[in-house]
Amino acid sequence: MSRCTAARVRPIDRRAPRCGACHACPDSLPSGVGRAAMGADVALDSAPQECHVMAEEMDVVLERAQAAFDARDYEQAGGLFKEVLDATPGDSEARLGYVRCLNEQGNGDAVKALLEPTQDEIDDGRLLAELARAFYADERFEESVALFSTASEKAPDDGHIRANYGFALWQKGEHTQALDTLKEALPLVQDDALLSANMGQIYLQLGMWNEAVSSIERYLIDFPNDLRLRTVLAFALDKAGWREEAETVLDEILTIDPEHAEAKAQLAALAEVEDASDALAAQPAGEAIPVVGGGIAPEAPSPIDSLDLGAIPAFGGASPTESAVGLPDFGAIRVVDDTDPAKQLAEELLAKVTTILDEEDVPAAIAYLESERAKAEHPAEVLNLLGKLLTEDDDYEGALEAFREAIEVDPFHAQAQSNLGVLLWQMGEFEEATDTLRKAIELDTEDMDGRINLALICHQVGLYEDAVPLYTQYLDQFPENTEIRMELATCFVELEEMDAAIREVDTVLLLEPDNEAAQKRMDELSAGTT
Repeated sequence: MSRCTAARVRPIDRRAPRCGACHACPDSLPSGVGRAAMGADVALDSAPQECHVMAEEMDVVLERAQAAFDARDYEQAGGLFKEVLDATPGDSEARLGYVRCLNEQGNGDAVKALLEPTQDEIDDGRLLAELARAFYADERFEESVALFSTASEKAPDDGHIRANYGFALWQKGEHTQALDTLKEALPLVQDDALLSANMGQIYLQLGMWNEAVSSIERYLIDFPNDLRLRTVLAFALDKAGWREEAETVLDEILTIDPEHAEAKAQLAALAEVEDASDALAAQPAGEAIPVVGGGIAPEAPSPIDSLDLGAIPAFGGASPTESAVGLPDFGAIRVVDDTDPAKQLAEELLAKVTTILDEEDVPAAIAYLESERAKAEHPAEVLNLLGKLLTEDDDYEGALEAFREAIEVDPFHAQAQSNLGVLLWQMGEFEEATDTLRKAIELDTEDMDGRINLALICHQVGLYEDAVPLYTQYLDQFPENTEIRMELATCFVELEEMDAAIREVDTVLLLEPDNEAAQKRMDELSAGTT
């Protein structure tokens, strides 16, 4: 579970004396009342000086407390904050620092005892966030989310509060809102490396491999010596289809620590898959490998089927030891926009091919594209469209060659990746199809067609946990698609999450009260016969 953590205590404002609680000081008296008005017989000449001296002493103690907090010596920092709080009970910064130290030491009960009785009167969003952290530690996520929400409203520019709000939403099961909230937090905090690590963990759980890679790489830029997170990066790279890059990362880990057991195990698993792939390539054509649950598996499964992520430290927590070891640069993914000449060419080609199809037939359109492929300025667009027409003409081998060549020419061509994934699925190449479609939706995060195709494939082969977030992301964009919502309900049934299944079927019936399939499914769920 991601741990909610504290931000740095704010620097002390030294522009004014801190003696408002002392009534002997003229600075605290009503306007127009000074020492002369209090009577000549009262010996108070030294009181203001003593008060200011005490205030300056408390400022020094508060600075020492802040330094101890920054050094993560929470016991010492807590004692110093308490000293200031005892001397000046109205000091809001000392109070905040003290409860933060209690939370960092795992003493949430003390935080609740201090703040819960008066939580409705607290105007400082940071204090409310500390109470929310205490609830979070007790796994009281409903209350934690409500408090973090209020704290965020009171302190909208505090990225640490917003990030911890995101963690609480995630634990509550509000995954889409959690991810959006964490993304909002990123630009608000400077120490975002550890936040990126937590976001990487969330992306991994959602099966969003490329996003996980990007987030973990951001973290490792600041903490390159964190070998455990490097193994997580290797896992994500392999799942995203970047097997060679995964091997590179694992080799780097073993260069730093030759006895690293997990890196050795992952590297061995990758080697076994390569051997299995070689053996598969040597099989007679048409011979399929049976898998549990029916269907065929044309390739060996991903070598790393699961990974214990452990407790990735949240931002603001303990930092790994620094190292001079860097990460390889895998390059940036580019997204083609509306002004891209390649996209304009694709639209012109489509218009031309559509005209040919209207006047003649598919073979004529294929012949036209074959004549264009060698001279086109952007051959990937020609090859992608050619592959689609060859698929329509039932020439799957020719289409396969066209799509692969398009990707070889332009590895960032999301549509070619998506089309290749669908074709591979039609040819029975299930695992390669899912890997290819994952690459497609990573290259174009707005490609809902690729996302739903991948969801349907995962569903059909029994990867229900992978299908659920893909269906959910699709429905976020198209909430009225009742067919997909019914497919999502079926996944929840297979995962034995009956409440979630009922919720989805109920939504379908709200949208389409006469939907017979949904009525039947609801009857089955209500009777417990599904």
